[in-house]
Amino acid sequence: MLSRNVLLAWDTYLLDRDEVNELSLHFLAKMKIMVISDVNSKLVALEDKQSKMVYNMGCINEEQKGSARPVTELEKALGLPDGSDQNHDLPVDAFSITPSDGKSVDSQIRGADCDLQEIIVQVSALHKSKTAMSNSNKATEDQVAQILKNHMEILIYIDEKSGELDAKVDEFKYVLDGRYSTAYSWSPPVTVIVYSSAVSIFFERCSC
Repeated sequence: MLSRNVLLAWDTYLLDRDEVNELSLHFLAKMKIMVISDVNSKLVALEDKQSKMVYNMGCINEEQKGSARPVTELEKALGLPDGSDQNHDLPVDAFSITPSDGKSVDSQIRGADCDLQEIIVQVSALHKSKTAMSNSNKATEDQVAQILKNHMEILIYIDEKSGELDAKVDEFKYVLDGRYSTAYSWSPPVTVIVYSSAVSIFFERCSC
């Protein structure tokens, strides 16, 4: 008992001073003593691994339950027995499969593959037609936009030309108004002159 205490004290002394090196391990090995060092940290690491394993097992069980739900629904839809029941009786046909059954299954798989290929082709054709329709609609929109743009340019041109025509009309009005005012201002003298000449002619005749 004394030697065990001494060895434990020696081990504790080494661990406390962090002097567990190759020399001390060699010395203890010569004395045929098994060294167990850093027990606490190893226990903590082991507990961490255990907790992680328990957590991972829980996740795996949840995933298994999630993947088992669609399988169970499919079995119910097909009228098959529950796979989780270990006491159910397998159908007789499961033990009496013949090569013809394998060929029929192979032909069914090939037919399903052909149907799938047809569906893929139809979906591709629909996608192409939809793309072509969108492109044609876009081209039509571009054509309509170009037509509207041309009409807008024509209207702007007409507006500009109408402004120029209005300016010309105003200029003509101004010129015509000036001519009428000039003719009106000179008409009284002409009338007076004609009247005076007529009076003079009248008086000349009277004197004769």
